[in-house]
Amino acid sequence: MKLRTGGKFYHYRFMVRGREYHGSTELSSLRAAETAAAEIRKQIVFGNLGILNRGPAPDLKSFLKESFLPYVQARHEKKPKTLSYYTVGADQLSRSKIGAVSIDEICEEHVSGYIAEHADWSPSGQNQGLRTLRRALRLAYDWRRIQWRSSIRLATGERMRERVLDADEEKLYLAACSEPWRTMAVISVELGLRP
Repeated sequence: MKLRTGGKFYHYRFMVRGREYHGSTELSSLRAAETAAAEIRKQIVFGNLGILNRGPAPDLKSFLKESFLPYVQARHEKKPKTLSYYTVGADQLSRSKIGAVSIDEICEEHVSGYIAEHADWSPSGQNQGLRTLRRALRLAYDWRRIQWRSSIRLATGERMRERVLDADEEKLYLAACSEPWRTMAVISVELGLRP
């Protein structure tokens, strides 16, 4: 398989079963273009020629507004905290520079740029946008809007919260708990052990 530049995008050219396939990856990043071309070749080998008829991918801001948020609102209608989390994350992404990037071009470089752009935020604040981005790109892959699954690494240094039972919750739990779990729970709580 060969990749070459043609204007601002990389183009692929390869042979499958004696037939030549060529076209634009519509990607300007060499690494992303290599991944896309390999996926296109794989799909052609498996007989999925529909992959060649796929239209251009939308930018992240449009995808979040038109596809992701309506899905989240329908899916998490009875989970207001989850809905709020993804809505705020989508808003953060839409207002940042990464919002203008096409969803099939997003790579680790854009994620690093997002983290640098919001360096004054806590890692938890940055990760809210990154978790939303990761979920949105997974849905885009499942819906066949992009050709490969992107790996989104979260910002480091996030403090994790621990749930601590108060005395009333402990009594309710122990009353509903059967043996041997009751004894194990009493030992864990009284000695301050972690599971």
